[in-house]
Amino acid sequence: MRIDGVVTSDKQRVAEEMGSYFANITDGLGANDVNQATSSTDFGEHRSVKVITEMFDPSHIGFYKLGLLGMDEVVAMLKDVNPRKATG
Repeated sequence: MRIDGVVTSDKQRVAEEMGSYFANITDGLGANDVNQATSSTDFGEHRSVKVITEMFDPSHIGFYKLGLLGMDEVVAMLKDVNPRKATG
């Protein structure tokens, strides 16, 4: 994993970096923004989207097979989340 421009394989450092990233990925969205989101809401200016865009490696096209999800699918998945298995 590349952290601050340096490739590291230190498992502890990678775990901490990923934990921090996923714990803060929705910073700035706020409950009101998410609750008011519609299928036309554009989060293109959100920090997490910008980082993904900046770090995207075109050589990985085809490696990941991601499809678009509709709002109903996302809501259904979120309702299915078991909060007792969340880490905090």
